[in-house]
Amino acid sequence: LKLVGKEGSFRGTVSKFFEERDGDLIVFDFDPNYRTAITAVLKNPDFPKFPDVKMLEGKEIVVSGKFVDYHGKAQIELNDPKQIKIVK
Repeated sequence: LKLVGKEGSFRGTVSKFFEERDGDLIVFDFDPNYRTAITAVLKNPDFPKFPDVKMLEGKEIVVSGKFVDYHGKAQIELNDPKQIKIVK
């Protein structure tokens, strides 16, 4: 968890999306073993800025931003579409 609190980026292929039951959160999973893998998370207030995240499934992207601690693993919180770049 050395990454937490630092700005950084990672590259990966979006394997799936996990939506919390209450609809408050969308988690981008980049690895079938999501419990240990790094993730990116999008919170409800920012949904309107990201109208078509679902089309990112199966795509390789680079996510950048600040790493935060989430249940003992590092993840990047998304609040600006510029944080996601699709790898061509």
